[in-house]
Amino acid sequence: AALVVVVAFTAQRIFMHNFALSLSFPQDNFFGRLALSTMEKFNTPGMYDALSRLDLQEGETLLEICTGPGLGIEEALLYKGVTVVGVDISNDMVHMARTRNSQAIALGRGRIELASIQDLSFLP
Repeated sequence: AALVVVVAFTAQRIFMHNFALSLSFPQDNFFGRLALSTMEKFNTPGMYDALSRLDLQEGETLLEICTGPGLGIEEALLYKGVTVVGVDISNDMVHMARTRNSQAIALGRGRIELASIQDLSFLP
């Protein structure tokens, strides 16, 4: 019985470690997809609320840090004449965000950078 408990405890610790790692640096694997769906479920309402409070106006630029799969960028681009710059440290999240917002990027209304917020040298 002790072996079963140790195995179950170890499996739980491995799962939680990988899930926590994926929350901070999501990748395209099982844990990354789980983290992504969790982030989308719990972050999306707050993102909508924050964007509505910003009252974005034509000609303004929004910087979104930790852009994830680009949902916030997609929503912000619904505001007429707004430009969005997104930044994330995850290659996979940047790829997803660029794919999701490819039309706006092609039109020059959006830009998504692979970078850390500690180095914002890509900003004008």
